[in-house]
Amino acid sequence: MEIIQVNDRASEKAFLDLPRLLYRNDPNFVVPFDREVKSAFDRRSNPYFHHGDARRWIVRDHRKKVVGRIAAFYDKAKEEADVVKCGGCGYFECVDDLRVSGLLFDTARQWLEEQGFEGMDGPVNFGENDTNWGCLVHGFMPQGLGMTYNFPYYRNLFESYGFQLYYRQYSFHLDLTRPFPERFWKIAEWVHTRKDFNYKYVDLNHLDDFVRDFVLIYNQAWPGLRSDFTPMDPASLYDEFRKIKAILDPELIWFAYHGDEPIAFFMFLPDAHQIFRHLNGKLHLWNKLRFLRMKRQGIIDRPGGRWPAWFQNTNGRGWNPGYFSR
Repeated sequence: MEIIQVNDRASEKAFLDLPRLLYRNDPNFVVPFDREVKSAFDRRSNPYFHHGDARRWIVRDHRKKVVGRIAAFYDKAKEEADVVKCGGCGYFECVDDLRVSGLLFDTARQWLEEQGFEGMDGPVNFGENDTNWGCLVHGFMPQGLGMTYNFPYYRNLFESYGFQLYYRQYSFHLDLTRPFPERFWKIAEWVHTRKDFNYKYVDLNHLDDFVRDFVLIYNQAWPGLRSDFTPMDPASLYDEFRKIKAILDPELIWFAYHGDEPIAFFMFLPDAHQIFRHLNGKLHLWNKLRFLRMKRQGIIDRPGGRWPAWFQNTNGRGWNPGYFSR
């Protein structure tokens, strides 16, 4: 076996193409867009490079066939909040072979140790935890937008190397065609009539206000829930907004205010995976036209789970992406 650092177009193409090869016969998998994966490792577009760094590798077998990939990265801003100085690994894909996965994990761990880190969390994202986060261990079904999907054997690859469960992250389906309980409506009606509270959906003509209120609520809500919490960088939110702009429905994103103070928000995104699964991770001109045509045809008929799961990732029932630490 040979491990190769991704540092040119050929190795980057092999890194991007591996999921297409591994999951080509799995109807549940939706290939992530090449552009999004590349942007995560682009110093010009990923704000996490302002206080971190990353490396990528692929593994080839004796036939020169690519059989695995991994990325390692660290975030100095998050590091200050951790008891143990931890880096991260992610974007992991691999055949069912402990020798290959061991080589990938060894390479990522060695690079992190050279940077002065004592632990390695994974699989995680080099950015916010709305995507590429966790290892799916239960519920191998078509995933909603932003949800993790991998082969069932990935759990064994991680745990055999020495990763242990750090926390459980739940995602869930909510059937919007079923009526909510009467008690829910009574509470909602009572809250809605209170004069000191008001509600509005996002106005895309005032994006800066949206980002400001979003970051304020997020950074006030999470410190009491996680000891390793680090404040959200507004630049990362602008980057996320850029990614989902084409599918965003402003009337599905609501903010609550007490007087003029933002106190809560809730976000739904249409489950664009219903279209993305047909595009094979490519966003060239023809696929952009296909996307617009399918969007007009109403193929998306259910809400997705990307950002709602971000802020409710310890509730509900259904899929169970585990998050490991070594």
